[in-house]
Amino acid sequence: MKIYCTVCSRKKLETDQSVEAVNLYLSENIRNVYEKSMREGIEFRILSGKFGLLRPDEKIRRYDYLLKDDAVNELKEKIKNQMKSQEIDDITFFAENREEHPNWIPYYNSIIRACNELEIKLKLVEI
Repeated sequence: MKIYCTVCSRKKLETDQSVEAVNLYLSENIRNVYEKSMREGIEFRILSGKFGLLRPDEKIRRYDYLLKDDAVNELKEKIKNQMKSQEIDDITFFAENREEHPNWIPYYNSIIRACNELEIKLKLVEI
């Protein structure tokens, strides 16, 4: 299965309730990639440092977590398990420029390593 994927965001809906992931994150990037996936009939996932690959309708609670380098391998393993169980074999990853947004580097590293280890096709698209 092919997916479009982008990274979660720090800005989130102010609520204590469980909310669908696509509505929890207040990010133009997420909204744009989600809408593109809907138009093109491609599955969509949000890469969360805490949860891994989230489906847009997956309900989660608000949290505050920034992925750091020391947690990349743990997230990589979580992503690999999710890709296997969901039969994901082709990912287009929409992400900010790493040099301009260094906080994105651990997210890049996690998904790149997971895809390399599983020999999954990965296309990086800078947004």
